Amino acid sequence: MKKARIYVDFHEMVDYNIVLLSQHDAKIDSEGNKITFYEGMPVSIYSDDFDLDDQIDNLIAEGIAIKYDFSDYYPHWQHVKWCCLIDEKGIIHESDLEDLKKLESYIMTDFEIHSIKDRCNRATKGPWEAFIKGINHHTESSFIRTQRADMKIEGASDFDRRFIAHARQDIPLLINEIYRLRKLLDCNQVEVSPTKNDSEWNQ
Repeated sequence: MKKARIYVDFHEMVDYNIVLLSQHDAKIDSEGNKITFYEGMPVSIYSDDFDLDDQIDNLIAEGIAIKYDFSDYYPHWQHVKWCCLIDEKGIIHESDLEDLKKLESYIMTDFEIHSIKDRCNRATKGPWEAFIKGINHHTESSFIRTQRADMKIEGASDFDRRFIAHARQDIPLLINEIYRLRKLLDCNQVEVSPTKNDSEWNQ
């Protein structure tokens, strides 16, 4: 890794952006340094992972150390002292860092947004939900439940299944947020794209 990080297990997610960090007030990072936590402390975290060629490609994230009250919902985690609140960039593979930097400067065209919206509209209506073996159900295998049928996806990880299921709800929200932000930019007379304006999508 290009920087020291603290190991976590991304299967131990308290929420979509909160992961267990440490049972103790200090933990050793990937370079052997002892890190002592305090509320709001910036932390860099990772979990072991591999790419399709079985080469190391760790999952990484940035966030801050927080304390979390487990008494109501996760009593089996009450021994955990610290969690990490992951920032808005979320969890990514280390190999995706350069692509992420490129994406941050990329402006989508209206055609690309319209194509995403069209694919979403043609898919089975939501909500979709991922049922993960041993976590929120106890049948033989994990699957995604849609309004039409249950989908079992061979070769998919549980993270893949969660992503696919959430995408059915997330994509319409993201598209609406794009429209909202573009309207704000239009009001401030900031040019985003030389093609269509937002009003044309509502026709």
